[in-house]
Amino acid sequence: MGGEMVTPHVIDGLYDENGQLQKRLEQRPPRRVFSQRTSQAVIKMLGEVVRSGTGKTAQIPGYRLGGKTGTAQKAIGGTYSNLRITSFVAVFPLEQPQYVILAVVDEPKGDDAYGSTVAIPIVRAVTESLITIEGIPPSHPEELRHVAAPASVSQ
Repeated sequence: MGGEMVTPHVIDGLYDENGQLQKRLEQRPPRRVFSQRTSQAVIKMLGEVVRSGTGKTAQIPGYRLGGKTGTAQKAIGGTYSNLRITSFVAVFPLEQPQYVILAVVDEPKGDDAYGSTVAIPIVRAVTESLITIEGIPPSHPEELRHVAAPASVSQ
């Protein structure tokens, strides 16, 4: 757990029209690339980026994720231009990451185009969809009690 490199995959096998697994696809076994201690330290740092750093807008009440924003000037012909490439990469759920979500936006428009303003909304939307599709329960349900409920309509 932690510090192992896994081969990313989208599917685990081939299924027939009845949803029965016909062939499981072979996947390389994970291999250790750095220690579990180092992995835990990196995960903690990624969590801090979302908790109190440039990734704050990625926060989802009741859930924890970690991430890193990126904004770079784009080099064209060996010199830097005024164009940018922005990104945000997230791990989710932070406590036991199962997903890595990356958004890269090449040449976003506007003066306020940074990883935190352009790429985070994409990653947040994907993460919220994963929560719904996969039925991922909140790791911090107590936070959901503090989310404002819609006002009731009186007649």
